[in-house]
Amino acid sequence: MALMTVPQVAQHMGCSQRYAWLLTARGELPVVRIGRLVRVQPEALAAFEAAHIEGGNESAAPGQIPEAARGGRRGTASRRI
Repeated sequence: MALMTVPQVAQHMGCSQRYAWLLTARGELPVVRIGRLVRVQPEALAAFEAAHIEGGNESAAPGQIPEAARGGRRGTASRRI
């Protein structure tokens, strides 16, 4: 498969181009630079996606959000300071 542009990566991931560029700037998504061109290898994108899969072993019933994904324990109030 051919190298992908950052806008193509954004479309594939369903995110904004700005966020895709941010991932490349942070080094979270490796890129290939050819002069001024910035490209992403499909293998690098697949590895990035595989490294960010969540929820494989959660015990929530279908349609429910696992407790860990809710950001806290039940019955605790969060405070903003």
